[in-house]
Amino acid sequence: MGALDYLFVASKAFADRYFPNGVTRSALLKAPAVAFDHLDDMHQAFLQQNFDLSPGSVPCHIVNSSEAFVQLARQGTTCCMIPHLQIERELASGELIDLTPGLFQRRMLFWHRFAPGEPHDA
Repeated sequence: MGALDYLFVASKAFADRYFPNGVTRSALLKAPAVAFDHLDDMHQAFLQQNFDLSPGSVPCHIVNSSEAFVQLARQGTTCCMIPHLQIERELASGELIDLTPGLFQRRMLFWHRFAPGEPHDA
């Protein structure tokens, strides 16, 4: 179906507070982040791939709402991975900034459907 590119974003105030010298391994260990649930490995995979940080090494809150991710980032509460498409307006206005320009996490999109009578999780 295609792909979504997720950017590592936060507010400028958050970046100024947690990343005054840029996004570094040591700064990331102190910066609160957010994940959708315990199965969401997007943030951890991005940090492991780009900063060699092992999973579970950064403080991460669980929030089951992609819209809440945007709100938390805009409020300066957290940094997070959000689809570029979802935050085009916030990036254009400067409400959110891309903390790692040129780095992103691409997730492929697939069409899933259940066949009638096929068991599946409710």
